[in-house]
This record gives sequence, structure tokens and C-alpha cells, in this order.
Amino acid sequence: MSEPNSTPKSKPKSNWIAAAELGVISSSFSTIVSQLSAARLGRDAAVDWMTVAAIPGRDGMLGADPSGSAIFVGIAFHQWADFSWAIVFFGLLGRWTAGLSPLRTLMLAIPWAAFSSASEWLVLVPLFPFWQPLFPLQQPYWIGLLVHMSSAVMYPLFAWLRWPFGRAPNTTNVKIAKAWGAGGAVVVCALAVIALASELGID
Repeated sequence: MSEPNSTPKSKPKSNWIAAAELGVISSSFSTIVSQLSAARLGRDAAVDWMTVAAIPGRDGMLGADPSGSAIFVGIAFHQWADFSWAIVFFGLLGRWTAGLSPLRTLMLAIPWAAFSSASEWLVLVPLFPFWQPLFPLQQPYWIGLLVHMSSAVMYPLFAWLRWPFGRAPNTTNVKIAKAWGAGGAVVVCALAVIALASELGID
């Protein structure tokens, strides 16, 4: 019998719902990190987003100067792809991945990023279903790998997101996931400061 003042044990959410929430977070984190760090890697973020936009929008998205619509389509398509991979990892494969600790999730997420980025670069984009061979010619594989890794690195948050908001148990896994999320926010802030300093000509 439970004590009179004890809190009823909360049940985890559907893997699919938690995966969707994680997909929004991981894809957004990846987009922000890609945008803020592109110049440091010798890339033009606007050109890269335009190149991505050519996958669903075909060659009409390409131009000497990336248009606002091309950049928007590129970001939206990138986020849709990252969102979809998170759904597969924690929704479709949730029977094996949903209950993993944050550390084990990260250990699987890194090779998952390599697999998903290689699948897109070698098969899904140039062959079936998008038939857009221009993309791997314009963007080297390592860029896609870094982008997928920046998304997958947020997967340890699932240990926290799988519980209803405000009702996650006070376990070690949840504490680590919360700390991981805070660390991700710090990374974004640090990259934003570095990018701003670069724009202002401060080394």
C-alpha cells in the first residue's frame, strides 16, 4: 500500500510522441549549430542550404545568390530529414532504444549518424527516391556527417522526454539527460558568441 502523501508513479509517454518531440529539438539544434559554425569550417551556410533545397525543389532552387525561399526550403527539408531519422530511431526501433541510458543512447547515436548520413549521400538523395545527383557533387560527405552528428548528439535527451512534462522520475538517467540539455544550450550560446565576434572582426 502506498503512503498517503506519495505521488502516483507516472507512466512514460508513447515512444512515437517522445520521438517526435526529440526530433524537433535535435533537428533545430543541428540547424542552429550548422548555421553558426559554417563560417568556421570554411562554408557558406546560405549556399549549403540552397544546395539542400535543390533536393526537393530541383535545379530551380539554384542561383548565383541564394534566395530567401531557397534558404527556407533547405532548412525545412534538413529539419524534416533529421526529424524523420529520430522517429525511426526511437519510434520504429523504440522497442530496443527507448529504455537505453543516455550514455548508451549516445554510443548508438554516433554510428547511427554515420549510417544515416551515408544513406542519404550515397543512396537516398542521388538515387531513390530523390534522384538528385547534384547534391553529393556540391557538398562533401563530411559536411553531412557533421550535421547528422550534431543532431544525434541530442538523442540522450530522450531519457527525459519520454516522461510527461514535470513528471519525470528523479533517476540518474533523467538527471543526466537534463544536464545534457543544459550543456546543449551552453554550446549554442558559445557558438553564437563566437559567430558574433567573427562578424565584428574580433579574434
